[in-house]
Amino acid sequence: MKFYVICLFPILLTAFNASGQQADVTGKYSRSEYPTSYIILNKDSSFIYRFNFDLNWDLACGTYKVNNSQIVFTYTSDMNDTLNCNIEGIGILPWRKKDEGFTGTIDTRYRPDSLYISGKKLYLSGDGGRNRKYYFKKEIKPDVKKIK
Repeated sequence: MKFYVICLFPILLTAFNASGQQADVTGKYSRSEYPTSYIILNKDSSFIYRFNFDLNWDLACGTYKVNNSQIVFTYTSDMNDTLNCNIEGIGILPWRKKDEGFTGTIDTRYRPDSLYISGKKLYLSGDGGRNRKYYFKKEIKPDVKKIK
């Protein structure tokens, strides 16, 4: 009996720790096929999503929730919200007031509703499962050393 308890204890302890901890998903992730597009996941469960390719633009903000290996997004504002989301004023004509909003067309086709976590990549869902072709890759901060 002692043998079984000794053998099972490490397995149960590992399973308990793994189920109680979520992976740290915070950081900036760049999209594989559109490298200038990215999503930033903040520690307070807020996010900023930016997409631009050719003449297609989208900038959105909201909150996210991690469920097992999936991140689910709730969008709360977009480029028209120049006070909270589009702080940089992207797409705002210089003669317009900051609170008048974005003047172009917002392309929301590429907004992810959810992403699957796999290592340092976030995969788009598609066809009822993970789409391995399209993903966001976590950016690694370069190790900057001072030059003497």
